[in-house]
Parts: sequence; C-alpha cells; structure tokens
Amino acid sequence: MSASVNPSMPFTVTVGCQGGGSVQVHVAGLAPADFAVQCPADAIGIGSVEIPARPGRDLQFTVTASDQAIHWGMYATQAD
Repeated sequence: MSASVNPSMPFTVTVGCQGGGSVQVHVAGLAPADFAVQCPADAIGIGSVEIPARPGRDLQFTVTASDQAIHWGMYATQAD
C-alpha cells in the first residue's frame, strides 16, 4: 500500500487483525516505523503508531502476517 500525506503534520497508522497469530507492520520512509499487532482468534487486535511530521510525501506500508488465515485491515489518519 502507498499513500501521500501532508509532510508538515504527523499522522497515525492503525492496523486491526483477527485469526490467531500476529502481523508485523513496517512504514518505510525517511523516519521508518515498525510495530506488531497480536491477532486473537476470537477477537480483533488493534495497534497504532504515530508517524512524526517529516519531509517527503510518499510512503510505503508493508504488512506481514504470521499465518495466511489472518484477516487484517489498515488505515492512516491525519488531522486537518
């Protein structure tokens, strides 16, 4: 997934998942960020990370699931 953001403002990346196992999230760019989310089999696991304001508008997100049965979704938000 890729996205463009206002480089003068921070934004938040949130991932939700379910299915047993975990997902590893990597946000590439000038100030990369990594985080993991536990994905319960019978509930939804949620994890977020705030990315600080930084130069450069293009970002790349990578999500790697520990099992193919895991369902996950991602969104990025930025204040107006």
